[in-house]
Amino acid sequence: MSDDYCFISCASEDLHIAQTLYRRLRELGLHPWMDKPPRPYHMEGLKPGEIWEDRLRNTISSAKYFIPLFSKASVQKTGYVQSEFRQALSRLSQIPAGKIFVIPVRVEDCKIPSVRIDGISFAQYQYYDCWHGNFFDLTAYLAALEGKQVAHGPKQKIEVTTAAEFLDALRPNTEIVVRKGFSLTGVAVPENPHIYAREVFDGEEIVIHGIDNISISGVGEQEISVSPRYATTLIFERSNGILVSGLSLGHRPDIGECQGAVLSFSNCTAIQVRDCRLFGCGTYGFELLECDLVKIEDCSVFECSYGFFTSENVTALSLSRVAFYDSLCFDVVTAKNSIITFDGCSIENNRSRHDNCKIFNTYKADLKFIETAIDIGGFGGLGLSPDPKGVHVTRNGSRWEIPDKLFLMPHQRESLPSPPQREEQPDEVLIFIIDESYDRIDEHVNLGEYADEGAATDAASRVFLSRIKSEFDTDFDEVNIGPGADLPAFVTVISENVVPLIPWLIAVFFSGKPIVDNIDAWRAILSKIKPFFHRTVVLNRNGAAVLAMNAVFEDMGGIPKKVVLHGYKPDYRYDEAQLVAPTEIKDPIPTLNLGTVKHVFHIEADGVLFVVAVDGSKVIAKRA
Repeated sequence: MSDDYCFISCASEDLHIAQTLYRRLRELGLHPWMDKPPRPYHMEGLKPGEIWEDRLRNTISSAKYFIPLFSKASVQKTGYVQSEFRQALSRLSQIPAGKIFVIPVRVEDCKIPSVRIDGISFAQYQYYDCWHGNFFDLTAYLAALEGKQVAHGPKQKIEVTTAAEFLDALRPNTEIVVRKGFSLTGVAVPENPHIYAREVFDGEEIVIHGIDNISISGVGEQEISVSPRYATTLIFERSNGILVSGLSLGHRPDIGECQGAVLSFSNCTAIQVRDCRLFGCGTYGFELLECDLVKIEDCSVFECSYGFFTSENVTALSLSRVAFYDSLCFDVVTAKNSIITFDGCSIENNRSRHDNCKIFNTYKADLKFIETAIDIGGFGGLGLSPDPKGVHVTRNGSRWEIPDKLFLMPHQRESLPSPPQREEQPDEVLIFIIDESYDRIDEHVNLGEYADEGAATDAASRVFLSRIKSEFDTDFDEVNIGPGADLPAFVTVISENVVPLIPWLIAVFFSGKPIVDNIDAWRAILSKIKPFFHRTVVLNRNGAAVLAMNAVFEDMGGIPKKVVLHGYKPDYRYDEAQLVAPTEIKDPIPTLNLGTVKHVFHIEADGVLFVVAVDGSKVIAKRA
């Protein structure tokens, strides 16, 4: 091991904070060390079979910097962390005057210990305050000590009153003050490397990515909204040190059913959302994926159409004094592989979409509650072990009068959540053609000939159905493939009576077994699907597999001798730069959800690995 590394010392309660610092230092090209580093660096710390006392003593004695993280837990705790502190103080007596070795860091308001060893204590040294995992000043200082250039400095304050000014101001190390509310819909995206527009079914959504150390605050609770039902209001990707405060965020103009959330964070660290109102009709108040150190405090979340929030692979999510109410929910909170604390929160006055919906739907999630009130009236239960500590459970039910528009949007054929749908069979390729008359009634019928818009809508749909039946010379069934926001479509089937090998190919492919015979039959199936592509189409898992295989064939310049599927997952959104190979083969999802699903495959062909994403007729493939 080189002697230019930074030893990070922390209490076990602060492990996730220390791991965040570890990642930041690695990103800057520095060499941190800790006993339990985060993945994928987990084998760089203490290794199985090592004598930990010897390893820690040797590592501290040869480290260039020692960074103790002080918190209320670490200053009071006995055990390993105190042993590390004592060893560092002992080494300080050997460090030449003026040379930097110890850099104390407070991760919360606490008193640094004044205990002395050889007349030296940590309290003698200037410390850094790094609240909520914001290590930008500290890492910039360490980088400067090592002669590395870091684009970090004091935040530039920019006041904005329009969406265009807001988008232009989205840059690292910036404090954006919103003095007047605006809509992000229909705004031209400027030449800014940190934002881009992503197409959704009924418009575009703005994605903010690669921004560090940014705050967005409102003066007088200004509102930022979007109007496309499929757009998320604010999306952050691969960003660190984010503060959103004093704002109202949601969908306009009316309450209804949307397919976009209010806030979305993926692969982000050190997130704070405080003093905000997150309102529907978004699916969830916020969505978190692969995030660390998230704090939501003093916020209200209401009028959502799916639930409170989703959290997947999130460490140290803390919700303090957050109220969720007046919403129509499936499972209220969906959490997977996440560590979450609820402190002084309330989940009350919400309605369940059906009897088996629960408050919590969790998988490998660690939930802690402190003085939190939850009403389960109308839901199928809490979804947790009986009588969790820190929760006051009631069964009062909702007193909220659900607005009609939350159930019925214009042109809907029936009230949600029971739209028509067709469940696929294991050996069928389903092709869904989106009903193009849905929002273009006057292109199909004369509105003046009908008593009301509903009658005109039904007539327009029948005209469109007649056209595609004639165009493709096949039968279609009416379905709905959009949960929440209605997405009517017409479905047709390609099965073994069209391509006899379909049942065998599909069964072997999704079993994960190698295919070495009749591989060219995939192109026979493709030839039956492609004629539909001049319409807007959605495919089920089997149909998407055909397009994925064809993408592999095109990349390899021909038909491979052997193909095997290593993984498949349905995903609600993806970015080409972030395609991740699934490691297991997931089951197909209900057709009701297909309207927003992208199919992701991990395929091996003649020893070459591919990740392929299929979104309707659009395919993105890359070698893994």
